[in-house]
Amino acid sequence: MARVLIVDDDPEFVRAAGAVLQSHGYRVSSATGAQEAWKLMQPERPDLVLLGEGLDLRDRTKDVPVIRVGVRPPSDNHDQFWLARSVQGEVILETVAEHVVRTAFIYSPRFDDYEYGEEHPLEPERARQTVELCGKYGLLDKPWVDVLEPEPAPPQKLALFHDWGYLAALKEANDGVFKANMIEFGLGTEDCPVFPGVYDYSVLVAGGTLLAAELLEKGTHDLAFNVAGGFHHAQRRNAEGFCYINDIVIAIKDLLRRGHRIAYVDIDAHHGDGVQSAFYEDDRVLTISLHESGKTLFPWSGFETEIGLGRGKGYNINVPLPPQTDDEVFLAAFDEIVPEAVTAFAPDFVFAQLGADSLLPDRLSHLALTNNGYADLVKTIEAISPRCVALGGGGYHMNSVTRAWCLAWAVMNGIEPEDDYVGAIGGMMLGTEYVEGGGLRDRHAYTTGPMKHEIRKEVQRVTDYVKETVFPLIKGPH
Repeated sequence: MARVLIVDDDPEFVRAAGAVLQSHGYRVSSATGAQEAWKLMQPERPDLVLLGEGLDLRDRTKDVPVIRVGVRPPSDNHDQFWLARSVQGEVILETVAEHVVRTAFIYSPRFDDYEYGEEHPLEPERARQTVELCGKYGLLDKPWVDVLEPEPAPPQKLALFHDWGYLAALKEANDGVFKANMIEFGLGTEDCPVFPGVYDYSVLVAGGTLLAAELLEKGTHDLAFNVAGGFHHAQRRNAEGFCYINDIVIAIKDLLRRGHRIAYVDIDAHHGDGVQSAFYEDDRVLTISLHESGKTLFPWSGFETEIGLGRGKGYNINVPLPPQTDDEVFLAAFDEIVPEAVTAFAPDFVFAQLGADSLLPDRLSHLALTNNGYADLVKTIEAISPRCVALGGGGYHMNSVTRAWCLAWAVMNGIEPEDDYVGAIGGMMLGTEYVEGGGLRDRHAYTTGPMKHEIRKEVQRVTDYVKETVFPLIKGPH
């Protein structure tokens, strides 16, 4: 939800403008003077300020659009934009929508043109079904939201990470015909089959993540969600774990060329090994992954002792979690590690891989989250991010993943959807209770008994290790 701060000593304008903005989904706060406004801006930076005549917040609004409000345009209007106090509500809405920092949902109907294979767990149609569900809840027609279609990533951007020989083999596989030389590059396996359009699909998704990063770098948007992105297993010279092109690494490397610092936060059930390997010796990227332990789940890596090498030592954090880790334990581990580490590192951008395969109904992992805990994780990521590129990632139970991503988009925009569709979007019986209750949010479910005690004990051991060993090594900008 876009945050608008109104600073003006005219109570009637504050009331009228606030009412019309709130009625269209904006979150509005107000102040009558500069000191009160500064206090409101401390905990949460607004996305736009309506500033009354005679007031000055220039030192506090360096990266925030400001619209001056008054009877007549000021002679020293350094803020560029001006709005007459007497205008109608429609003009206020149009002006705010034109200048507010926006959010972007990245999607192409072409994502739906490809299929890994009838029996393959990853179904690209997840993106379309998420868009349709977001549409039902009115989450894509807010005045600050743009729905944008990407173009394929150009080869020179792909080569920021991937080997040219691998890219040639992947392009050769685009016709869907397997050739013996492809196996060298991890192509044609059960996990990474050769299918018609495999190259086209992969570079289109990568183009979506590059577009998301571009929007944030320009400053027009502070959040962009590429629902089809997040292929964190792809390696420099081979496909792995359903992932062919590592869109995350490519977009991060592109930003690094222009001097930016990046924090990467991954809550997918599987360890983000491709991203880790790309930046393991780099102190410009802080990589954090919370995932099911490599003792029990592919890619069999991501242990807490993997903390980086050379210049990158201390800039790689792993929190492996035991099977049946639930909302309470996952959230406790996340809250102990992620906000403090990201704040200490002080990134320009946060990349968030929001894999939903950590949810209880998912068939490819053994974690036990509900989408209530998942939504809380996403909300915190958005809150600690100066600018956030969000990516879909894993998720192999269609109803579960589309509801989770729809909910993620809602909470990242500060919206709690009114659930008029309870009973209309499916349910999932597990044991004696419905985890998926037929609405957008799951019913609560928790691991209990001695197992819960052992899980807590193990996760506390891991987080203690990270805080003692890794936290002292993290440094902010020089």
